Amino acid sequence: IMCRVVNCVYLGLDLLSKLLASQDIRPAEATDPTIDWASSQDCLGETVKSLLGLVLRLSSAEASGSKLKYTSIKVMAMTRSLFSLYEPSTQVETVLSTCIELGKSSNERVLVPKVIDLLRPVIMGMCSRVEHYEFNSTLNNSEGSMLADHDASLMLVINQVIETLLIVDNIFDNESVLPKDTAAFMGEVETIASIISVIRLQNMWRSRCQNILDGQQTVENTEAMTTFENSSNQMKDILKVVCSFRRNLALLLNFWRSSDDAPDNFHRLDLLQLALDDLITLVAN
Repeated sequence: IMCRVVNCVYLGLDLLSKLLASQDIRPAEATDPTIDWASSQDCLGETVKSLLGLVLRLSSAEASGSKLKYTSIKVMAMTRSLFSLYEPSTQVETVLSTCIELGKSSNERVLVPKVIDLLRPVIMGMCSRVEHYEFNSTLNNSEGSMLADHDASLMLVINQVIETLLIVDNIFDNESVLPKDTAAFMGEVETIASIISVIRLQNMWRSRCQNILDGQQTVENTEAMTTFENSSNQMKDILKVVCSFRRNLALLLNFWRSSDDAPDNFHRLDLLQLALDDLITLVAN
C-alpha cells in the first residue's frame, strides 16, 4: 500500500512538473463554476498546503538518508513556481486565508512560515516595477499611472495580512520580561522571523516609491498617491509594534542569558534579534 501511495505522489509531481514546464497551461479565467474554483484562492491554498506538507515529509526522509526522486528543495521550488502563475492579488489573499487555516491546527502551524515566505517574490516584483510608476500622470492616462495604483492597492492588502499575522504585541506580560507562554512563543519564532523579512521588503518598496515621488515633483495621480500614503501610514503603525517587540525581546534575552532557567533553544532568538536590528537600521536610514 505504501508503494502505491508513493507512486501516486510521484505521479502527481510528474504532472505538476510537466504543467510548469509548459507555457500553454496556466490558471484559467472563465464563467464555468468548476473552472472558476480551480483558479481561485481556495483551490490554490489547498494545493499549497499539500505541497508544503510534502516538503516537510521529504525533508524528514532526506535526513534519514532515503534516496528520493524529488527532493524537498525541488518540490519547494515547484510550489513557488505554481504560486507565481496566479495573479498577485490571488497570491496575497491565498497567503492570508491559508495561514489562518493552518493556525487552527497544532500539527500544521509549522507550515505557516513557508506560506508567509511566498509573499516575498510578490513584493520583490513590486520593487522591480517602481521605476515605471507615474504619480505625475492622471490615473488611466498611462500604463505607469495604472501600475502605481495597482501596486499601491496590493500593498494595502499585504499590510492587512501582516497586521493579522503579527501578534507580537500580545506575547509579553506587562508585569514581567517573560512571555506569557514561553513554549508557545518559542514555537512562533520562525513565523515571526518570516514576517519580519516581509516587512523589510515592504519598507524597501516604500522607500523606492518615495524616491520616485521626490523625483517626479508634481502629483496628478491622486488616486495612487492617496493609496500609497494610506499604505505607508499602515507600515509605520506596523513598525511601531515591531519596535515595541524588539525592546521586549532585548530585555528577555538579557534575562535568559543570566538565568539558569532559560529554555535550551533560546539562542534561536539571537538571529531574530539581528533581523529586527537590521530592519530598524534600514528604516532609520
